Amino acid sequence: MPFRSAALRRFGSVLAASLLVSSAALRAELDPAAAKQALLAQLANYGDAARRLDRIVEIGFLDSQADPALRDAARQVALDYDPRLFFARSTPFYDRLSPENQLAMLRIYDTNFPNMKGYDYELNSVVARSVSSDDPEIRKLATEMACHYKVKEAYFPLRRRANRSTGEDRLEAIRAFGRLRDARAVYFLPALLDSKEKDVREAVFAALGQIGRPATLALKERLTHPDPQQRILALKALMPVALVDDLPTFYAFVQANPDLDEPLKNDLYALIARLEVYRDKGVETPRD
Repeated sequence: MPFRSAALRRFGSVLAASLLVSSAALRAELDPAAAKQALLAQLANYGDAARRLDRIVEIGFLDSQADPALRDAARQVALDYDPRLFFARSTPFYDRLSPENQLAMLRIYDTNFPNMKGYDYELNSVVARSVSSDDPEIRKLATEMACHYKVKEAYFPLRRRANRSTGEDRLEAIRAFGRLRDARAVYFLPALLDSKEKDVREAVFAALGQIGRPATLALKERLTHPDPQQRILALKALMPVALVDDLPTFYAFVQANPDLDEPLKNDLYALIARLEVYRDKGVETPRD
């Protein structure tokens, strides 16, 4: 990628030309306040914010020999800069970092994401790639960020995890689709309903329910499944997003499943009654 290559060349020149850290900053276990002062004094030698951020990224993430206190100070000072500028100066180097430093950089991205004021493809791509990181901590944080900030680029990495992963990691990926409310997931999530694992099936039904109306066809198909548990889970997922058009489906379900648990039966009858009121008023889409 031309931008990334140029950024790497630019940073290489900055590394070569950067000033040596002051003798105070080189002492082991610097006091945090002293480390920050040493860093700020060093940054004062750089003319603009972009070059100062290059130095911050070097000390905070790339230089394995940097004093730990100075490194922590650099990561803290990074938060004082314009988020978009920090993203631009740091994302080209993310894939070169150790897992520990990637996690630290992701945490800064997480803090700054709400202040970004717009869309940043490079940042979203970093989060999306990290969703399938080999490191479980990175994977977990990136998944949380993708869900919280609705990073649509995470769809395919999450899909791979949902299909290929196991255990809690697989469940986390499935649940993420519900939180993302990404309608694309309705094209593959229903296939996971045939899983032999109860937890997987329950997570898929919950995710489809969160996705909402785009998932109603898949949910309705499960209302006639031979497994009564699947029928009940499908019903519970469908009820919160029901519209007047779904009344015939509910009528048929009541007739086919007369032995519903009393609490669920009461909830379903109450929903049917409410939808019938909307139907009689000519309201197709209830706004409760």
